[in-house]
Amino acid sequence: AGYAIHFSALTDDISGEDGVRIINAAIERLVRLEPGQYLWSYNRYKVPAGASAPATTNAVRGTRGAG
Repeated sequence: AGYAIHFSALTDDISGEDGVRIINAAIERLVRLEPGQYLWSYNRYKVPAGASAPATTNAVRGTRGAG
């Protein structure tokens, strides 16, 4: 029972475009250690049962203005 926690130092320079690839590769290596413990998906935009939908603004919704 419980979880295995693995820490891994990220020693590469993660600045710039290559940084995203380096971070994704590091996460992939850690997930491969214990794939059953990884949260493969989540309902980020789903409103839980019984909860009210959050109020939004045009800026939050990303509406596009004219030109």
